Amino acid sequence: DQAVKLQDRSKYKSMFDDRVGVDYEEVHDVLRISFLEEEEDEESAEEGEKTAQKAAKEQGGEELTGRFTGSGPGRTLWRNMQEVEASGLLSKLSKEEVKLQEAQFEVITTEATYYKSLMVVIDVFYNSPLFDHTRPNAIVRALDKHYLFSNIVDIFDCSATFLKSLEDEWKKTVIMDSVSQVILDHIEKLKVYKVYCRNFYYQTKTLEKLRTNPEFAAECRMIPLQSYLEMPMKRAMSLQLLMDAVMRRMPENSHRYSLGMRALGQLLSLARECDQESRMMSEKEQMLKLQNQLCFSKVKKVGCWGGNRHLIKEGQMRVINAVPNTQGFVSKMSLRKTYLQLHAFSDLLIVSKPKGDQGFQVTLLLEPKSREEADRWLMIFSPRDELGDPVYDPDDCPQAKVVKAYRAQQKDDLELREGEIVSIYKKTEEGWLLGSRLADPNVRGWFLASHVREIENDHYRAKLRKVSFRRKNAIAMYARNKFESKV
Repeated sequence: DQAVKLQDRSKYKSMFDDRVGVDYEEVHDVLRISFLEEEEDEESAEEGEKTAQKAAKEQGGEELTGRFTGSGPGRTLWRNMQEVEASGLLSKLSKEEVKLQEAQFEVITTEATYYKSLMVVIDVFYNSPLFDHTRPNAIVRALDKHYLFSNIVDIFDCSATFLKSLEDEWKKTVIMDSVSQVILDHIEKLKVYKVYCRNFYYQTKTLEKLRTNPEFAAECRMIPLQSYLEMPMKRAMSLQLLMDAVMRRMPENSHRYSLGMRALGQLLSLARECDQESRMMSEKEQMLKLQNQLCFSKVKKVGCWGGNRHLIKEGQMRVINAVPNTQGFVSKMSLRKTYLQLHAFSDLLIVSKPKGDQGFQVTLLLEPKSREEADRWLMIFSPRDELGDPVYDPDDCPQAKVVKAYRAQQKDDLELREGEIVSIYKKTEEGWLLGSRLADPNVRGWFLASHVREIENDHYRAKLRKVSFRRKNAIAMYARNKFESKV
């Protein structure tokens, strides 16, 4: 089946194939799409295009002007395409309408670059003798190859079909009014990304294991394999950012706005589901490991994984036992401190004592009477301002830009990448912030204030609030349409 799909690849060749570059970092890196640098990027893109045209003219060719890189200073713009120049539209359209066309055109150019990059994954890696598990003394086993590449062939097939539909619309007319409809037509096919993201945990572990093999490490030392393998996950995220860039330029009174919001809502939902899938298998492995660490010899055994149960927080809590002194009074010096391990699940609290270096002896299980009761207990620990720590309204809260990546240390931490925009809902005196990424407001967590720089410019803050509001509306529209389709 995989071989048949690979043979079918030759049936479609992108119209931009000879003019597109392979760029596994810049085009698909979600961090390069910055809400704050929009105007600056457009100016640099125009300047980069002029530089490319000048260089091409000096060399007597047009290769540089025809090369697509999807984003950044060297990308080809919609306004510089020969078809657009020949149409005379540039003198008829407003500046804002041209920017809207540029944003929609970038969906095509980035997909073309991504498609060609996937060819590299197939030709250089997937079909490489290094990953041929049938050869004698093969380094990579069949299961290793499956974990590394997952459904990459299905991803490739999906990209080819999606790109062909986009290019077919471009051939009909240079006015890019049908991008939203093409996305909606392909949204079910784009869900192949969920399968790929679900495999992320095993992909990472397999690559780490193979790199310990000297022969494999020697073969791959100069090849950015991991960067290429991360492309599909980044593409699933960047599609919704590209569509959001389109919606920033689209007038709300336009007949296309409602269709665009539907497409944005679908892509936001897809990105969220892909993120959940990428974390699900990792969490499952952690829960299976925890299950083996817990000893239930004194209480009824319960499972850590299954149904709607998921781990919210784990860590130690100090228990203070009051020990009377010789006079029968409790003094500060006679307090004896011990520690218990707590694992707080969505519907269960497990209390245990450390047992050796690896395990825990479960001493107590606490379960709420109902879901409502659990929610009420959780509200006690929700962010409040009784302690004087600032708490902000999610619709009018500070925003910040991540200046240093933050790796989650605990279950309720928020993993951050440099360049991302975050909303801040709570600040503590200890230098911790509670917030969410602007690209995914449904996932909240804690991170250090030293890793972000708060945005103080009122103009940019207003823009970010508008972005957040638009995304919430798109998600609400998606949820409403999904509900109505079931009724």
